[in-house]
Amino acid sequence: VSFLRQDNYSISRDSLLRQRYVNFFPTANVGFEPNVTSNISFNYNGRTQQPSIQQLQPVADNRNPLYIRLGNPSLQPSFTHSLNLNLQSQKPQGKSYMFTGVNYSTTSNQIIQEVYYDSVGRQISRPVNTDGNYGGSLYFNYGRSWKNKKRSMRFTLGSNLNLNRNTVVNNKVKNLANSYGISPNIGFNYDMDNKFDFSTRYNVRFNDTRYSIEQRGQVASSVTQNIQLDLNIHLTKKLTLETDINTNYNNRIAPGFRKSVTSWTAAANLKLFKKEQCNLRLVMYDILKQNTSVYRNISQTFVEDVQQDVLGQYFMVSFTYNIKKF
Repeated sequence: VSFLRQDNYSISRDSLLRQRYVNFFPTANVGFEPNVTSNISFNYNGRTQQPSIQQLQPVADNRNPLYIRLGNPSLQPSFTHSLNLNLQSQKPQGKSYMFTGVNYSTTSNQIIQEVYYDSVGRQISRPVNTDGNYGGSLYFNYGRSWKNKKRSMRFTLGSNLNLNRNTVVNNKVKNLANSYGISPNIGFNYDMDNKFDFSTRYNVRFNDTRYSIEQRGQVASSVTQNIQLDLNIHLTKKLTLETDINTNYNNRIAPGFRKSVTSWTAAANLKLFKKEQCNLRLVMYDILKQNTSVYRNISQTFVEDVQQDVLGQYFMVSFTYNIKKF
């Protein structure tokens, strides 16, 4: 528990704003082990956030004449409740594992920015308190391994589910943004007697945002798919070839944007000298010349598609010397 007293004096208004807070930070942790390979844990945390002096003072910040910032002396502290429940299970020798859990948080008197326009068209922003915002997630991960003298394999499976509610106040109208997302993934790794190793991973992300005030013509959703392929071939003890392929696909992106982007990299590594203390590496990046960043932002107030040019195709030669083997 903490106690806080704030005395804010306004020179322009010759007034004193006095506020007193009692901050309570409760916590609770409970653990349980049904057996030697599993455990269950529960955690609760409460935390508070006080408004800053800038948010409280009733003085206009007019450094930008088209965007005026106001304070709100009536702001109250916000309080957030967070709960976490987790389950872990792992078999002996690490042959398989499973993790799952639920997280949830909600905030009372959350401080958000209210935005509206005055009679002359200026944008006015001031902080206000609101209730009803929350966020939650559910995750699950599973893995299984197989191994003998010459081969090893690993299989992974997982998924994340998210939901959030946020409040926006524009022109004195409250708009609730409810967001949902799910992202399942699957992966596989294979290693054969140190001659080559291969791994692949597939992930798809579904995101959808619904507004309490209908946004006509606005599709606030996205579906993004990603697949990764990695292959290393050990031709000799000193020479290794590598290749990595990463493909992203988003079919909900706006017309004119690239929906599919594939990044392909290849490399060769050569160890030199008797003690192999040196490594010569040749890499070629972006073989297909498609390395472009394309993504969709979904916020409480807008949907934005972004395409950015990044570093394109290039070669790189590097030489590394390990002084530990000198």
